[in-house]
Amino acid sequence: MNEHKDKQDVKDMITFSTGEDQLQRHDKLMDNPRQYELYVTQVDDYNALIQVDLGLRDVAPVPAYFWLLGIQVEILDPGDDGFYQAHERDALLGLEAEIIETMETEGHARFVGSVTYAGTRMMYFYGQDENYLPPIVGSLAAKHEDYEFNFMSEKDGPWRFFFNSLYPAEVDMMHIRNRHMLANLEAAGLDLEATYAVSYYFYFQDGAARAQAAAQFQLMGFEIVDDHMYVESLEPMSLGLRIMAHHDLSYATITEKTYDCFDVMENYVGIFDGWELSPAEDLDKWI
Repeated sequence: MNEHKDKQDVKDMITFSTGEDQLQRHDKLMDNPRQYELYVTQVDDYNALIQVDLGLRDVAPVPAYFWLLGIQVEILDPGDDGFYQAHERDALLGLEAEIIETMETEGHARFVGSVTYAGTRMMYFYGQDENYLPPIVGSLAAKHEDYEFNFMSEKDGPWRFFFNSLYPAEVDMMHIRNRHMLANLEAAGLDLEATYAVSYYFYFQDGAARAQAAAQFQLMGFEIVDDHMYVESLEPMSLGLRIMAHHDLSYATITEKTYDCFDVMENYVGIFDGWELSPAEDLDKWI
């Protein structure tokens, strides 16, 4: 075990543990608005449905809440993907709501997210004390005998589990962003099944990477709109590339294009900055 790492872990746990700043951060944790998001990823070669409270990203970590607490429930009738099926959804989500309320009111712990995979659903909390956990789980298990419960606890002052395991990776964050963008466009009256010109934006550190990425996108059927963009404020990733594709705005199509963009960026030192509907003047070039 790394001695320096151990010392840093202790330092992380005791830093800001007293004083006005910690009290303010404690208030922010308990009162902070919740922003739950869902995304699918891989955990131990299984599909995993991750629920995470992104509203905590600006207040976490709160080192006074250094206990990571987990309550696991076995899904009664999981599907082939390891997730719950429609007929169990209401019962399972109702149980989850009860667990969260009990842990937050009786255990004084903040719910931060859950992981559903391989026929289980694990709900995670950060608290100040682990001693509340066993009696709470025992009480819940007695009330819900059809479900099998397990629980875990470990010290995690820097909230490493939240940031390393629950918090979405860059590509997952883009999928979340896509979902919100498409919902907003549909609410604005757009037909998501119609075909639109869609622009995609990228930024690079050097011109060679930009040129090579542009060539690869052309081979994939994208059109190069601007491969000479320069944004000084983004130094050193200031060399921009804008490409265009014509397609519908279904979530499946946008997801496929998003993966295409990230696949290309894996080969170059570049950043995929998202997409937007192309302005009307750009459409004239391709009509």
